[in-house]
Amino acid sequence: MESLLIHNKAALCEDALTASFADLLCELGEIRLINDLLGACRSIDHNGQLKKSSLSSLREWNNFEIELWPQWGSYGEPDFIIWLKSDKATVAGIVIEAKYNAPKSGEDLPDLEDVRDQLGKYAKGIEGLLPAGAAGIIIYLTASSFPPVSELKSSWRAMKDKSSLDPSQVLGWISWRDVDRLLRRYLRSLPPNSIARRLVLRTCQLLAHAGLQYFEGWKSYSGPYSLSMGLPLFPAWLSQQPAAVGWNRNLAPRALPTFIQYPEGKFFNGWHRPEREEVTQ
Repeated sequence: MESLLIHNKAALCEDALTASFADLLCELGEIRLINDLLGACRSIDHNGQLKKSSLSSLREWNNFEIELWPQWGSYGEPDFIIWLKSDKATVAGIVIEAKYNAPKSGEDLPDLEDVRDQLGKYAKGIEGLLPAGAAGIIIYLTASSFPPVSELKSSWRAMKDKSSLDPSQVLGWISWRDVDRLLRRYLRSLPPNSIARRLVLRTCQLLAHAGLQYFEGWKSYSGPYSLSMGLPLFPAWLSQQPAAVGWNRNLAPRALPTFIQYPEGKFFNGWHRPEREEVTQ
């Protein structure tokens, strides 16, 4: 399926992205990835302030099951649920609602008792399925690099007013770009040519194709800087000796892009950043 999407033989949509990610988690069966996912989420408090989530603070669990697009009647159809279990006992139900180019649906009104907010509906739906002592978690997965605070605030209010779950403890947000970052980090631990590596790589390639690759900075350039490199944005005086432009060495520019490296003896030798890890076969 990913190959069809990457080569534009099928339409790319949020359901395709969701299915690819859910299938990857199911095929790998990797507990570490679930814990990393929970740990990377962010939450908001009652004032709408962002904070690090506490979603990973759960009872010990050792296996999980994934359920795609469950039908919950009036409570809607979440994209997928991860059921965390300790042997056969359910520890938590994680509802994941994934978006690509659309916001969540529904908005609660003060004079209505029924919940209309999409994430608020899922909170009501999951709380009726959890056994005693199990936790319910709602994760909003979006394409945006920045948290959709207004959407999270409206869902926070809906969950607070119309469900028994505490949104400060169970509502989280994560970006598809964060998912890409987690998968690329996981790639480093996989042996070359392994089936697991190929599965993760394929999903990373799909996210890159969808424009959802995590940005890790510009690649550094190790060679000398010269005007013949074709960088018209940087004037010629940047490559001159300090005396030639009348600058004090202490006033040398501090925030130039990483790929600028001046020849030895010049007043600025460039910034250095760690090389980003390339995703290769």
